[in-house]
Amino acid sequence: MNTKNKDIIITGFALFAMFFGAGNLIFPPYLGVITGDKFLIGFLGFIIADVGLSLLAILASAKSDGDTGRVFGRAGKLFAIILGSAIMICLGPLLAIPRTAATTFEMGIIPLIPGFNAVLFSTIFFAITLALTIKPSKVVDIIGSYLTPALLVCLLALIVIGIINPIGDVSSTQLIENNLFAEGVAQGYQTLDTLAAVAFSTVAITAIIQRGYSDSKEKVKLTLQSGLISGVFLALVYAGLTYLGSMLSTTYGVDTPQASLMVVITNAILGKPGKIILGIIVSLACLTTSIGLTSSAASYFSNI
Repeated sequence: MNTKNKDIIITGFALFAMFFGAGNLIFPPYLGVITGDKFLIGFLGFIIADVGLSLLAILASAKSDGDTGRVFGRAGKLFAIILGSAIMICLGPLLAIPRTAATTFEMGIIPLIPGFNAVLFSTIFFAITLALTIKPSKVVDIIGSYLTPALLVCLLALIVIGIINPIGDVSSTQLIENNLFAEGVAQGYQTLDTLAAVAFSTVAITAIIQRGYSDSKEKVKLTLQSGLISGVFLALVYAGLTYLGSMLSTTYGVDTPQASLMVVITNAILGKPGKIILGIIVSLACLTTSIGLTSSAASYFSNI
């Protein structure tokens, strides 16, 4: 494999892992539960709102050389700062980063170690985030070369085993009266990946520049190719998780806590070892997202 292809794959893997966080584990199975045998309709809306809009955001950011101010600056410099800051605060300390720790604790730690202290866990989780974020130039290498392959192996193993050994019957009726496509769009948007794409693409472009790619057209091309790689893997994993969720559509309802569905799925597929596998999946997924968001938010506020 030549160096350029290797750089594209590592950056694409890093983008996948940064995108695939707390909401990405929760929303696809729930979408499968509520849509039943029509899950493909909801899945299509989910992909458009998640992967489709994320790729557009990556392209816009790449064409602006990773400068968020240039992306939003067409509406004015002050507007760009206000909107950019609002997005980064939402993705950073206000919502998305705390959600990564909370989801890891609820889905990955409590099933294995009931009663574990939440404050102690949060301290450990964010200490690891700090350790892996303190050198921004290494973020993509750490995530893309090591954490993503481990995450993908665990996710794909769970999905393949679930397809080979179905865990339940797919309901022929849907649990919602809403338009299924629109529901998929709503669930896909709730992952916050569209907003995060602007932040994550900055990390990716920085890594590409540090690898010696300085030509503007080449940077845009490599960033978009990396985004496409991440998009393909995201679509595959989302499809698998949505299908696994649809197998629970005859036994679980709309009021089922969304975070508990992955626990139910892994227990049904793998039994007690499933708790360990889920703990690894959730921890890797949320940690990589926490690293990406922390690095992105820090870089943004440092630049402005």
